[in-house]
Amino acid sequence: MKDLGILKIRCFMNTQNIWRLTVIFLRDAILNGTISTNYVSTTDQLADIFTKTVRESQFEFLLSKLGIHDLHAPT
Repeated sequence: MKDLGILKIRCFMNTQNIWRLTVIFLRDAILNGTISTNYVSTTDQLADIFTKTVRESQFEFLLSKLGIHDLHAPT
């Protein structure tokens, strides 16, 4: 049973290292210009349509930004 605990600790450490490397990679890519970051206002956050309750007008606006013009159209 002890081995399982060690395995969990190693798995957690590996996850931490992956995140650390990802952050370092992204930081370097932003600093050397490979990736550019742009400001997005709170009214234009496309993820809100999936994560929050939004008013109907905002919902329609976000759908159009996603390229969805008829929500009930067959795919």
